[in-house]
Amino acid sequence: MTLPHLGLEDCQRLAENLVKPYHQNYLAMYSSVLGGVVTDPFLMTIPVDDHMVHRGDGIFEAFKCVNGNIYNLRAHLERLERSARAVYLTLPASLDHISDLVIGTIRIAGARD
Repeated sequence: MTLPHLGLEDCQRLAENLVKPYHQNYLAMYSSVLGGVVTDPFLMTIPVDDHMVHRGDGIFEAFKCVNGNIYNLRAHLERLERSARAVYLTLPASLDHISDLVIGTIRIAGARD
């Protein structure tokens, strides 16, 4: 068996066949790897060398946005900070900066809910 050696162009072409109907609900993701917001679900990935992948170390929060307003954002961010401390992780940015990233990502997503 010969394995294909895929380049960027190959992956872009193949990605078109990977689109699923539920991807339409994936609006936006801030990528710390790329340093910006992506809206193509194919780009919403976590690198294999991320601690969350190869060591199982990770925390996350989900935010609810209704009518353009983020529900209890500060409380979610403070819980994120507590969760990080509980598993001896350091957040990569201040809560204010993370708040700005969340708000900016939601704006780029362009949906009110």
